[in-house]
Amino acid sequence: MTTTAPNPIQADRAATPPEPAPGFRTLTLLSGCVLAASALPVLYVTVFAGARMLWFSTLFELMVIAAAAIAILAARGRFRDGWALSLACVAGTVLVSAVFAAVEIRANFRDHPTIGRWIMPAAGFRVGMSAVFALIASLVVWNRNGKCWGLVIRAALALAPVAAALAWLEMGNVAMLNTPMPNPGAETLRIAALIIGGLLGVILVSAGGHLLIRSYEMGRPEAIARPEPSKG
Repeated sequence: MTTTAPNPIQADRAATPPEPAPGFRTLTLLSGCVLAASALPVLYVTVFAGARMLWFSTLFELMVIAAAAIAILAARGRFRDGWALSLACVAGTVLVSAVFAAVEIRANFRDHPTIGRWIMPAAGFRVGMSAVFALIASLVVWNRNGKCWGLVIRAALALAPVAAALAWLEMGNVAMLNTPMPNPGAETLRIAALIIGGLLGVILVSAGGHLLIRSYEMGRPEAIARPEPSKG
């Protein structure tokens, strides 16, 4: 029986992710430019609008500009070996910066007649931008392998009841669950329902999270193109 030595060129190609579709690169470029432009008014607020410069928020905005630069470079073809990962890093940086910068800005400009009402919408916009970059990165990975989409759909089905329950609670129904029942039997059922519902929620979140992780793993280059076993 003869064996064939592995071809290093083929192995390198198999380890390199396929290039993102032009549409994803264009969307990344536009999103990076919008993100960079959104930092300019915030920098004006943190540097010039107050009695003193807000150093922490200014540094966070500079991090946002750096993240936008990474997104623009990725859109122009850089970071080929970790294109989706670079966008995931951008998404995480924007999310963290949005939260921490908003805390300091709100503490200093909450009562400002003009700036105060824009603080939380601006933070929400940044969170939305973070979600856009995360979604682009996810779509790029899932489009590499058709098997990813089956896992994504199953994860969505597992997480949908949890999302619906959280939305129901957000609509002001928490007091209904926390109110003790006058009847002992009904109170026992209420507590049992809370325990069972909590356990089901944990199980569904764990299952959905596992399926999402598997969907990203199936988009890795080695999962897309595994070398065929040699035959002798």
